Amino acid sequence: PFPASQASVGLAQCAASLYDGHFITLAQNIVAAERANSVIRIGWEFNGHWFRWAAAGHEDAFVEYWRRIVDTMRSVDGARFMFDWSPSAGPNAMEAADVYPGDDYVDVIGLDVYDLNADPSLTPEERWDILMNQPYGLEWHRRFAALHEKPMSYPEWGLWPAGEGGGGDSPYFIEQMHRWTVS
Repeated sequence: PFPASQASVGLAQCAASLYDGHFITLAQNIVAAERANSVIRIGWEFNGHWFRWAAAGHEDAFVEYWRRIVDTMRSVDGARFMFDWSPSAGPNAMEAADVYPGDDYVDVIGLDVYDLNADPSLTPEERWDILMNQPYGLEWHRRFAALHEKPMSYPEWGLWPAGEGGGGDSPYFIEQMHRWTVS
């Protein structure tokens, strides 16, 4: 919804209401499709550097961008949307908590989790321990959601190719994620 160049331009423009019409139309279309109770995930993995809406260096604009979209979409008649705030797990370009838009603007606290770690010598158990205990890992997610009295979600989670820093085909990771999500 904003220019392919510079994230700061898009975030600032969205925060300044230049895209309200887009989000009103989107919300109207979702309501018209009888999906007024949808959970919507905007600006996902914002704490990384790989999307145009990356928040690092644009923290205030990201928070205002998020709030603006939520307010705009909720203003549509019949909308009963929930909004899922979902950073990427682990240390990234910035501290995810620095751009939490507030409890009035977040209904669900998500976390995108992949079996990804650059050290190929680690065992599946060591990889899991890192996912649990790293900054913005699974333990952080549970604590942060509880602090804000919000349900947790895992909008994206899965395996990552072994040759690209992941654990490859790891039954251990799948089993642990299952245990974690049902506990």
